Amino acid sequence: MPELWTSCVDWLTQHAVVPFLALIHLDGLAGDPREIAAALLVALAQVLVIGLVFRPLETLAPAERWRDRRLTRIDRTYTLVMLLGLNPLFAYLVLMPLANWAGGGADVAGTDAAASGLADVHAAAVSIGQLAATATIPLADARLALAVAFVTNSVMKCVAALGGGGADYARALVGGVLLIDVALVAALWLS
Repeated sequence: MPELWTSCVDWLTQHAVVPFLALIHLDGLAGDPREIAAALLVALAQVLVIGLVFRPLETLAPAERWRDRRLTRIDRTYTLVMLLGLNPLFAYLVLMPLANWAGGGADVAGTDAAASGLADVHAAAVSIGQLAATATIPLADARLALAVAFVTNSVMKCVAALGGGGADYARALVGGVLLIDVALVAALWLS
């Protein structure tokens, strides 16, 4: 299975990511094209699980009753745009080039993870996992980078909750998110 994943990442890198980065003149600033390809494959896997597993389950045992299923079209559109569009574009084509331009790359563990954690923690987790699995970075640095990505993503969720749902919704969400972040940092500190 790892060989299949590596082959898919390599193929997508060579046939889509590298040519696209060259086309938009970001090939030197956007970070490792393999990370971008891995993030896109993770997003595609998420869409496949949603479409092939959760959607049929929703038909069999709906969580909500809808008079008109067309009203759920916005959920599908939002999910596709966020997973395959805005998150990867923002993390890898805006934040990463900006971080590389401003600082010449990440010498400190977690800097790139924080940048991609702003938009999507899944892509950062996959990248960090690959780096740790291949011993490219020490396990302690991988733990720190993953924690930074997770906490950064949590902060963005809290900001989005405040902006999208108002103060009452944010108050209900922020406490739980902060508790999870504190537990994560405590586990990292104790390990």
